[in-house]
Amino acid sequence: MSAPRLLAGLLLLLLPLSAAAQSDPTVPIKKVVFFKSGVSYVEHRGTVQGTTTMTLRFRDEQMKDVLKSLVLQDLGGGQVGTINYPSQDPLSRTLEGFQVDLSEPEGLGTLSNQLRGAAVTLATGDTTVEGTIVSADPQDGPNGATQWHLTLYRDGGLQSVALDRVQHLRFEDPALQAEMRKALDAVARARNQDENAVRLRFSGQGTRRVRAGYVVEAPVWKTSYRLLLPDANEGQGQMQGWAIVENQTDADWEAVDLTLVSGRPVSFVQDLYTPTYVDRPVVAPTAGEPLPPKQYREGISSDTATAATQGDGDFDASLDRSRRVETGQSAPKARAAQAESAPQMDPSQGVTATAATAEAGAFFQYTVDDVSLPRRRSAMLPIVTEPPQVERISLYDPDVHPTHPLYGARLTNTTGQHLAAGPMSVFDAGSYAGDARMGDTPPGDTRFVTYALNQDV
Repeated sequence: MSAPRLLAGLLLLLLPLSAAAQSDPTVPIKKVVFFKSGVSYVEHRGTVQGTTTMTLRFRDEQMKDVLKSLVLQDLGGGQVGTINYPSQDPLSRTLEGFQVDLSEPEGLGTLSNQLRGAAVTLATGDTTVEGTIVSADPQDGPNGATQWHLTLYRDGGLQSVALDRVQHLRFEDPALQAEMRKALDAVARARNQDENAVRLRFSGQGTRRVRAGYVVEAPVWKTSYRLLLPDANEGQGQMQGWAIVENQTDADWEAVDLTLVSGRPVSFVQDLYTPTYVDRPVVAPTAGEPLPPKQYREGISSDTATAATQGDGDFDASLDRSRRVETGQSAPKARAAQAESAPQMDPSQGVTATAATAEAGAFFQYTVDDVSLPRRRSAMLPIVTEPPQVERISLYDPDVHPTHPLYGARLTNTTGQHLAAGPMSVFDAGSYAGDARMGDTPPGDTRFVTYALNQDV
């Protein structure tokens, strides 16, 4: 080989794969929105080059929500193409197509009855037995135990082999071996819930920004508060509000914009991932009633023949119509000619959307920027630090205690933020005083909280 050709071959090997086609791009998670209804909206953002495919991986239980909510956007003038994902046929239906049914965890005896007629080789200790499976039968053994015996056809006769003595069974038919392997692979795929690769295709030119968002099940985000009572009976206390979030996904969060929404949008699960089959009725083919043969002893008279050929007006009209179809233009061609003269129907013309858009509900949200959280980890984020207006009170509640009132506080939300419901730890004079529960408190509203028993009254 000449030196120029050798140099050209080395350069070709050193070229990156992206020079011909971009490898699977990494589009990280950049936005997460948690809701109180047990779902979260996850958004991936990144850049792609040319025509490429982005892969996202989901577990089986996540696929139902992903197929219901996935949205894609190509911000550089490209086009969103086909979304491909592995089919998820029910395991029982998949195994129906194999010679060996592994849908139920049955023993070797029941499995052997499915393989009747198969040529096998058995190893029982130091003996090797070859034959064809006839049946597998349970028999009563010692102490009431059930022992299975395999009946083989070999050497022109039948031989019974105890299955508890069989150490190895080999199928002599390569096609049956392949069927067993495929059936086992199907069972393994059904057990593996982390192999659902959803491939998103983006078609275009140059470097472009793309987005992919979807809704999946997520732990409900929670809040907890710390209330520092004022020194006087009334004044501004100090409050810390913390949000507890959990990253239960299989991806790390790096500089994610996290939004916590107090509202509860309607959310439900519909299985769009598992193929749905409809049981159809079985209709037997109809061949009509058989016509019995008849033997005629005399010919047809001339009067009968005249009536058969002339008939009445309906018969003449049908003959006239058939002649016109034969000599003139056929009905399908006539309809095609009418279609060419009339314009095709365009469903997009003359249709105007009548739905009005407006804000639905009064959700309140907290937004925290640049949150980094490894997968399968939880975090506490500060969301409230403004002081509320607090008035010390004693509140008597006979349902809690029949004799003593409770230490409490009248809390007015002057923070300007919506305080989501959650537990509250109360501190007085720098020491822990008790726990309280606070409900949802919009800005400007007042709530009573109690945290300890007042034994002085």
